[in-house]
Amino acid sequence: MIKNNRNLILVLAFGLSIVGVGISFMRSPDAPSLEPLPGKSARSPSAESRFVTSDACRECHQRHYTTWHDSYHRTMTQPATPETVLSTFDGVRLESRGQSFQLSRKGDEFFATRVTGNRTSAASEESRPIVMTTGSHSMQTYWVQAGRELRQLPWFFNIEEQLWIPSQDSFLTPPSDTPIASARWNDTCIKCHSTGGVPGYIPSAGFNTRVAELGISCEACHGPGERHVNFHRATKSTDPVTNAAAAMVSPEKLSHVAASQICGQCHSSSQVRDRRGWLRNGSPYRPGEDHKVSFRHAEVESTDPEDAPYLQDSFWSDGTCRVGGDELLGLQDSACFQHGEMSCLSCHSMHDSDPSDQLKVLADSNEACLQCHDTYRDQIEEHTHHSIGSSGSQCFNCHMPHTSFALLKAIRSHRVDSPQTTDSTQGSRPNACNLCHLDKTLHWTATHLSDWYDAPEITMSETDRNTSAALLWLLRGNAIQRAIVAWGMSWQPAREISGSEWQAPFLAETLADPYSVVRFVAWRSLKHLPGFKDFQYDFLTPEGERSRNRAVDHWIKQARTIDDDRAIRVLLTPAGELDSQATQNLQAERDDRPVNILE
Repeated sequence: MIKNNRNLILVLAFGLSIVGVGISFMRSPDAPSLEPLPGKSARSPSAESRFVTSDACRECHQRHYTTWHDSYHRTMTQPATPETVLSTFDGVRLESRGQSFQLSRKGDEFFATRVTGNRTSAASEESRPIVMTTGSHSMQTYWVQAGRELRQLPWFFNIEEQLWIPSQDSFLTPPSDTPIASARWNDTCIKCHSTGGVPGYIPSAGFNTRVAELGISCEACHGPGERHVNFHRATKSTDPVTNAAAAMVSPEKLSHVAASQICGQCHSSSQVRDRRGWLRNGSPYRPGEDHKVSFRHAEVESTDPEDAPYLQDSFWSDGTCRVGGDELLGLQDSACFQHGEMSCLSCHSMHDSDPSDQLKVLADSNEACLQCHDTYRDQIEEHTHHSIGSSGSQCFNCHMPHTSFALLKAIRSHRVDSPQTTDSTQGSRPNACNLCHLDKTLHWTATHLSDWYDAPEITMSETDRNTSAALLWLLRGNAIQRAIVAWGMSWQPAREISGSEWQAPFLAETLADPYSVVRFVAWRSLKHLPGFKDFQYDFLTPEGERSRNRAVDHWIKQARTIDDDRAIRVLLTPAGELDSQATQNLQAERDDRPVNILE
């Protein structure tokens, strides 16, 4: 079955393969060190250049080192220290689905103690130190040493909300009351959250894991640097082409396919072809090579029965990847990639960008597309039918809408294509137009696409002709449609265009969604609406105790003005009150087929 080795952490830990109930703390006198081991190579041939770590690169490439050092790639995985641990820890008690951990801090060290029993008769098991962190931008999770393995504390700390969230409530997976198994770093996260990672697994002995460097560092993109460093140290030469064998890989000088595969070694779904070899020796791939030689990439056209569940979860019905973090799968299905030379580097840069999105200068504007499609430069308004400078005239809002999901939010699709409409009952990908014009119908969108771009007409139900498409996805769609639209109701361009006085009661309905992640996204979006900034809600409340009433009551008390046409489309009465019956009728049609988004 096709799986991303980076994503396998979800398969093991977030509900698809439930084999345990948390961390089993174990003593081991020969547990591996967390310190990086310079000079280790994931390949056995002695002639191959080995890893030397980013410190060696710094000697000659200070600017590149500094810009990388400021990135979230560097801080993806770090030893646990007061500087790297971003969460509250001292005195925190974590409880979920029968699992309980007491967190504490002693000086510069952090500890997790598993607690059995209940609060009145608790019996603590052995306290173990937190030795490593993963994540530093959106979420952070923590690892303890269990024998020769690193096991996850099954919670994430949401940095934006400063909130501890159980692992299985941090990802869009079907609801479950069963505790999950603790993830193992050695053969899951190591692939993409370290450089030169070697699981070192031997069936008779277990793991002897080592890495060249924690986090994603220079050699993850440029290849092992031993020959390069030794040559320049010996010759004092600064000429990069003096010795071809000592040259490093420069992604910018590769073909657009090879350059994108460097990013795609982590930003795609793939399965190593020789898993036994990978478990023992690490990845056989090196930057600049063809990644598909040693890894089988996800192909939506696969007819293998084992692939069906993965493909159903990870792709929309039109074949577009909907998993944030798997951007290569969208890019490679784009005409700009297939018939042009668009690559990840067309818009992104490690060394000349803001760390948050790593977008190149002007890549957050139409210049990202105009660098190739210059003929549109003087025809923006004629092409988009939106005024210049508006969000509707931003190329990526139409051609890269937020239809992927990761990190508790909607992510831009990296399949560059044009908006199209399909029946809302088909579980189809929401179109860009209705993700911006939240109050408009599918019929409205289809009419404009037909008038403007000669898009083919489609047969629509009465509901699709008269009711906001966004509300149809939110109330009766599947879990990822509901999550994406719930997020979209906080997106500033959509609120500016569609108004922000009518969404609250529908987000309130979503506070009772069976998927905890959908509830979280709805709550966070609700706080962006007028009067709800400080609205408090526990999205982990048990099913029988979830209530929409407080949010609806809060909305009812607010003054609002809404025109009659919009009111009808968004299920409000002419008086501006919620049409409860119509809302309930749509909810009764909700698509409850399970969805697993394997980030």
